Order: sequence, then C-alpha cells, then structure tokens
Amino acid sequence: MGTNGSTPQVTFETPFFQIRPGEDAATNPGRYGEALAKWMQQQLHAGALG
Repeated sequence: MGTNGSTPQVTFETPFFQIRPGEDAATNPGRYGEALAKWMQQQLHAGALG
C-alpha cells in the first residue's frame, strides 16, 4: 500500500487478452480483465509464476 492508504493499481494495454463478448455489461463499463485473470489463474496453478 502507498503511504496515503490507497490500494495499489496496475493499468496497461495489450492485444493479447481480448474482451469477452458481454464482459462490459457484466462488469464496470470500460473495465476489463477476465481473460487476464483466467490466464494468471492457469499460470499460478501450473507453478509458472512465482
């Protein structure tokens, strides 16, 4: 955490993780990350990250 008590945030753009159809309606508009989260889950499960 930063010294001001805010939650750390990471923002980036990449063509690697595509937006799932309907993802915008299922989450906060303009906020995506389902494909990235699923990829991270697979990598952690495989022991590839860490």
